Amino acid sequence: MINKQIKIDVRTVKKFFKKGKIRKIAEKTGFIKRKRKLDAFEFFISLTFGSLTTTTITLGAIAENLSECISRAGINDRFNQYAIDFLTEVFSFFFRTATENGHNINIDVLNQFGRVNIIDSSSWELPPGLKSAFPGYNIAGCKVQLMYDYKTGVIQLFDIKKQTCNDQSYSKTLGDQISADDLLIFDLGYSIADMLKITDDKEAFFISRFNYSGIGLYIKKGEEYERIGISEILKKLNGNETIFEFECYTGNKEKKIKIRFFAVRVPEEVANKKRRKMCQNAKKKGRTPKKESLRLCEWNFMMTNIPAEKTEDVRTILAFYPIRWSVELFFKQFKSVLNIHKTEVRNNEDRLRCEVLGKAIVVMFISYCYSNARSEAWRILGEEVSIDKTVKYFRRNIAGLTVLLSDSADKAAKHVRKMIAKITDTCRKERQKSRKNSLDVLIDGAVLENYKYVKVNLSELGQPGKGMPLSFRLFNLINVNLFFEIIPLAG
Repeated sequence: MINKQIKIDVRTVKKFFKKGKIRKIAEKTGFIKRKRKLDAFEFFISLTFGSLTTTTITLGAIAENLSECISRAGINDRFNQYAIDFLTEVFSFFFRTATENGHNINIDVLNQFGRVNIIDSSSWELPPGLKSAFPGYNIAGCKVQLMYDYKTGVIQLFDIKKQTCNDQSYSKTLGDQISADDLLIFDLGYSIADMLKITDDKEAFFISRFNYSGIGLYIKKGEEYERIGISEILKKLNGNETIFEFECYTGNKEKKIKIRFFAVRVPEEVANKKRRKMCQNAKKKGRTPKKESLRLCEWNFMMTNIPAEKTEDVRTILAFYPIRWSVELFFKQFKSVLNIHKTEVRNNEDRLRCEVLGKAIVVMFISYCYSNARSEAWRILGEEVSIDKTVKYFRRNIAGLTVLLSDSADKAAKHVRKMIAKITDTCRKERQKSRKNSLDVLIDGAVLENYKYVKVNLSELGQPGKGMPLSFRLFNLINVNLFFEIIPLAG
């Protein structure tokens, strides 16, 4: 039976729920300065695991979770900077405990990197009364910046920002989150020269789509760098169902980074879909797409600074990018199951921050449990665990855990151990003949079916009679739709 084979350290689980630790944090942050009717641990539970029993967190629901009778007005008064500091420190404690005890999936293609961090963001609208604290685009809005380690399944960063904090600006602050040998996977929003430089300076690696409107490409001639136009290169690359790779440089004035650039011509129906979406977005802004932009819809572009000596096979490089969808699934579950975007708050900024921090603590703990279940399912069965099913399982079974949390950390930890075993057993992904799971794709190193691979030498491409590249290979690749669905827009 799988339950008997699972290895879960109950002592680590118990660390999350020690009442003495939570109350000590409350005293340290000034949330509790003297003996009061409001118990810090009960307040913590009501805003975290207790909140999952309702759609939104109301003052009445919080009052029901407290052992002492406190009015709604009295509870509302406790939402202040001290409460924010308290929950922020609790989140940091949960974060440290989860990241220090995450479990890797042992796969060679992942083991060549320290962490495989996926970066993305998600935003939602807020009531108008919160606009001064959380400005959005003509509305009030909140945004979460998230970094998720695909190797362990544990969240590495959960940062609450105003909606107007764009991804490009935020990417410049990520230096402290990056370590040597990390692999970072991110979308166009973070694909700017400064972010690439920060990653390369940290001796880390990146895989990203190419932002052709914001990043320049260069070839090196002697000690100088000459800018090249992607459109001019593409005019000389012939052949459908082909992956073209060439080496070049990108970066800013301070530093140029050597990269491997991939251009993949997409099927006509995909190109037309991208053009329609581009025209729709331009129309909303009162603009007309440039002809060059419409032409570039025929292509998908990727770039990486992973050298060929480390990972030569282009199939492996391209197979990494689709795992970015795992973060999209996290966000989907945050909203549809955990209701992180729903609130009864109308103008109390401090209360809103506390609510989001409470949900973030739950998310952190679920990611820890998911990490354990995922690694055990892979170790024992060679199968993946679904984050979608995991979050839904927690929502359905959270009431029993909430009761035990109020009783005893020992009982709660043992119950969590049973929950992780149940997740391992019942929340596994189903393997489909028509579509492989993300780990299977990574192991096979393939995302395109029957696509040719062509290595381009840019120094010879522009010479008379040198229209075609130097090397030519045929890959037997799989699952063409996966790649094109993941990268829907050129640039």
